[in-house]
Amino acid sequence: MTKNGLNEFEQFIGGYAVALELKRVEANPVLAGNSRKDGLAHYRCMLLRRGEQLAVYLSVGAQDDPPTLFDVLFMLALDASGCDVMAGFEKYREKWHSIFGESGRKPWDIELFWEELESRCRQTRKVSDFLGPAAFEELLSFFGLEENGNLNPEEGDSMVSSVSA
Repeated sequence: MTKNGLNEFEQFIGGYAVALELKRVEANPVLAGNSRKDGLAHYRCMLLRRGEQLAVYLSVGAQDDPPTLFDVLFMLALDASGCDVMAGFEKYREKWHSIFGESGRKPWDIELFWEELESRCRQTRKVSDFLGPAAFEELLSFFGLEENGNLNPEEGDSMVSSVSA
């Protein structure tokens, strides 16, 4: 990232008064299946903003440095982009099971994918609510991940709406 890009990020952080408290934890509840996956370091990232706080969970490689506020917001923006891309595909969930399953059994790894995606989308929705629409849109735009409107769909239009309650 260029020096100008870092200045823009610092302006974003300063303008929206976002801070981070980081704590290493044993597991990441967002990860489906085994939330204590080997080779990963798990963190509870407490986002702070004007007297409010929101706990989000992220994992990085065990040998990597702890995530910075920039890293945390970037990973959350990537999750938002993934939720946006996958919006509407949950209607094919059962079809995927019949294509990839054996004798009517649901493939475990595909089911874990959906569970983790749902968890990430719930967490993304909480971040959007925490930051507010303008700040959330600006965050996505900063990272070049503008959404297509699928994170705030009409009721029943996508998986994000069905899991954000």
